[in-house]
Amino acid sequence: NPADPEKATGNPTVQTPGAQPGFESTAQGAVPASEARPETEAEPWRETLNLGTPGEPGYYLATFDSRGGVLSELRLGGFYIKNGLSSQEKEDPETWVPLLSEVNTPSGVQSSLGLQSTPSSEALVGFPLDQVHWHHEVLEEFGRTVGVRFRHDTGRGLSLTKTLRVNPNSYDLTLDIELRNSAPEWAGRQPRLIFTPALGMPASADDSFYLEPSAGVSWEQGGELEVEREELSIGEQDGEAFPPTRDIHWAGMDSKYFAVLARPDDATRGVVTGAGWRTLYDLNWVAEHPMDPLKSIDDNKENDPVKGWRHVTCDLDLTAPLPGPEGVSRMSFEIYAGPKSSGLLEEHDPSLLSLVAGDLGFFSGIASTLLAILGFFHGLLGNWGWSIICLTLTVRLALFPFNRRSQTSMARHAKKMKRVQPMLNELKEKYKDNPQKQRSEQARIMQEEGAFPPLGGCLPIFVQIPIFFGLFKALRVSFDLRQAPFIGWVKDLSEPD
Repeated sequence: NPADPEKATGNPTVQTPGAQPGFESTAQGAVPASEARPETEAEPWRETLNLGTPGEPGYYLATFDSRGGVLSELRLGGFYIKNGLSSQEKEDPETWVPLLSEVNTPSGVQSSLGLQSTPSSEALVGFPLDQVHWHHEVLEEFGRTVGVRFRHDTGRGLSLTKTLRVNPNSYDLTLDIELRNSAPEWAGRQPRLIFTPALGMPASADDSFYLEPSAGVSWEQGGELEVEREELSIGEQDGEAFPPTRDIHWAGMDSKYFAVLARPDDATRGVVTGAGWRTLYDLNWVAEHPMDPLKSIDDNKENDPVKGWRHVTCDLDLTAPLPGPEGVSRMSFEIYAGPKSSGLLEEHDPSLLSLVAGDLGFFSGIASTLLAILGFFHGLLGNWGWSIICLTLTVRLALFPFNRRSQTSMARHAKKMKRVQPMLNELKEKYKDNPQKQRSEQARIMQEEGAFPPLGGCLPIFVQIPIFFGLFKALRVSFDLRQAPFIGWVKDLSEPD
């Protein structure tokens, strides 16, 4: 029972998209997890490296681990956990925005870019891919570290290579996965592997009205990009498959202001045969929040072990045919790891804009227009606070004709009502014992005097509601407002005043 850390065995499990975490998949002929490790297993290695060039987009602090050949932690330079930092403080990676982290679960430590075997692949893989140590090679160019390559030979004819490399002056990283087969009998087989692009993303804002982070996937259907996301709900254990099975454009995780999304290239898109989401149980959080035996259940509710379910992630099914001896089967992903800025997302891949549209919700068209106007004012004024004021005035001016017409109509109506009110009062007194006659006479007088309320009186309200809903959404999720100061006490326009 993963919800009870004391009963957790810690044995490795295979978690497939849609499967309940904590249950081990088995199949006839599968290799037991207790089998001895392959002779080709590498020595344990774990190192934190700076990837990219300081001062340029895509400068990261990355921690790699040979156990599973994974990316354990990732921090993004140039963006900080709070504003008002000194130059010296900004050089400290502890102030950089954390994008990914490892999670200690009852099934073992899980991290990003991990591969897991399934029953259909265990005969080829042997010892679980996420439990064995992979060989590593640090990649350098012009004196800069640009990536890491992991290699693992299963000892059964199958060898795997994962190469992660940063792209210069970009928030994109390239991940290449290669399968090599030296056993003729395996040629043409299609082992199914589970790939986890991103894991352990924290919330990026103190906003109780925006649940984060979320796991999501986007796919093409009928020529349109569809998006399905699952937000984190702490304390709930769940997991299931996303709707698409083919033509997936991106999958991964996002918070309010940042995202880590894997996009398969055209050739790899046909190899991605499914996607799913799942929640993970965090043993470290439970250990750091022990129950107090001297307190009641209500007083201990903040430390309830059930709240250990506090991570959500996305998995992809990879089904690549194995080549014959000397052949190579390749899968390639572009991984966007950076801000959820519309301009940056469109620059990297227009399909990523579907993520922002999902944040803007039902009125995304109106909200996008308002954001464009807001950006125009910022280009003129150079300050987001004054830009918001100008945007507000623009919206009010645009609605002025509707409001003016409504106010004029209501003023005429009020004037007519003032004239007919004495007659209505007389009718009430005259027909106080006959309500039906009183209503009919009142209606006759209202008709003769034209004193019915104008039908267009509510029109401005119906026009304004979607505009202000769109304005609220636009200002709440706009990345440009994150840590943007205004004047006086307003240090961050994205936070409540």
